[in-house]
Amino acid sequence: MNIKKKIREDAMNKIDEALGEKPESVTRKKRHILPKVLIPLGAAALIAGVIVGGIAIGKMNVSPIDEFSKRNPYLVKARESREARDLVISKKSADIYSNFVLSSALKVLSNANASMSYSPFDAFVNFAAITYFSNDDISNALLPMFGSPSLNELADAVYELTYALGTPTFSMEQMYGQDEPVKMENGGYSANSLWTGKLPLKNDEEGKKAREALVEKFLSSIIEGKPDADGVSKWLESCLPEGYEIPKLTLPDADEAAAFVSSYFLKINNRNRDADYRNYLSGNHHMPYSWNGKTIQSEYLSHITWDGATYYESDHLLGGSYLSVDFFLPKDEEASPNSILNEVVEQAYARKHAAFYEINVPYFTIADQHIDLLEEVYAPYCSKRVGVMEKVFQDEMELMDVSQHSKVNLDYEGFSSSSVTISYMVPTSAQQSEHFHLDVDRPFVFQSKKVLKMDNEHYAELPTCIGLVYDPAYQAR
Repeated sequence: MNIKKKIREDAMNKIDEALGEKPESVTRKKRHILPKVLIPLGAAALIAGVIVGGIAIGKMNVSPIDEFSKRNPYLVKARESREARDLVISKKSADIYSNFVLSSALKVLSNANASMSYSPFDAFVNFAAITYFSNDDISNALLPMFGSPSLNELADAVYELTYALGTPTFSMEQMYGQDEPVKMENGGYSANSLWTGKLPLKNDEEGKKAREALVEKFLSSIIEGKPDADGVSKWLESCLPEGYEIPKLTLPDADEAAAFVSSYFLKINNRNRDADYRNYLSGNHHMPYSWNGKTIQSEYLSHITWDGATYYESDHLLGGSYLSVDFFLPKDEEASPNSILNEVVEQAYARKHAAFYEINVPYFTIADQHIDLLEEVYAPYCSKRVGVMEKVFQDEMELMDVSQHSKVNLDYEGFSSSSVTISYMVPTSAQQSEHFHLDVDRPFVFQSKKVLKMDNEHYAELPTCIGLVYDPAYQAR
């Protein structure tokens, strides 16, 4: 059975159950489910898209769920995991995502002179949404960053990759120091939402199709609330399983504003966690780590195998892998990592095999990071910022900010990455009224008015004097 058809049947059966109806024709295996995803009231076709993607997965925190249920009372349980053998994506979708990584990662990271990370997947979903739902001028300007696919191909890529990268697989594996197999996850969690604030959505045919695509293709909840750091954080808490840390968020503050929020949370558990934790507690498990002319003693993870493994090499770099993470060093010990960034992103290196394989990786953390993607990624492709999300909102919207908030950590627990990308927009009418400056420094018209109440309880503004001034005939002292 085609994977999309199978997923959709599973989703529709879940809808039937939620509505109190028993599926008639499809026999399903029991699946693990966790609450809950928030979506707008609407047709089953809209609901299906959210269930299929498994976008909001985890334990339910009662307070956030109660808070959001007041605005979005329809709650549907989402998939917890997928089966590895079901994972199939098209080459087209893979190419679209690879093109975006190539076009954005170098712009974001190439000038970094301090620790910095970039999460391409949530950025990909966010920019894909801006491209798909904006006017033709903006869409056509942004499509080249994805390799110039059609809008439908771009939406299909978001759908396929969210399912593939944003819904984890699970397996039972024996970990060091454990008597019983431990449930191990491979992959991340993805959650998306459109925050509409008080702004009206389009209710014509284009608007209805856009809302359908938001839920079915972009696997997005639609939340009628003001996009602010506290609200978005609480929404993410309701989406994620226990043990995932949300990065510190900062958003602009406007009374009338909307935002599209995409997120990606990845955790790769360390199979040798107990042994590495004991090493950490011992205080004498160190290796020297040098940068900018100074050296520290760093705690580290070590991986050794005599079973053979793959490493990476070019004229300029040497790299290896551990915990499904690749690590690359410039061969020139004096060179900056920026010098090999291009080869890493473009995968311009050879893959080689070693019978004996050893890699030692220092603990590291990059916390509370905020990257401006509007100037780094959007601006090189598109100068227009008015007309974003035109297919969704009634008002003409202006893109004010696109930023990524993230944190990354590697220690005895394993590798984790938490990232949230937010595109923040306001109606252009609100923006025009926020900033005003006038120097009356040339001939002008003036008018005085009197405001009077009328018998119908309304008020009238009645001019009492109107004039023109050319020469003010009044000198400053």
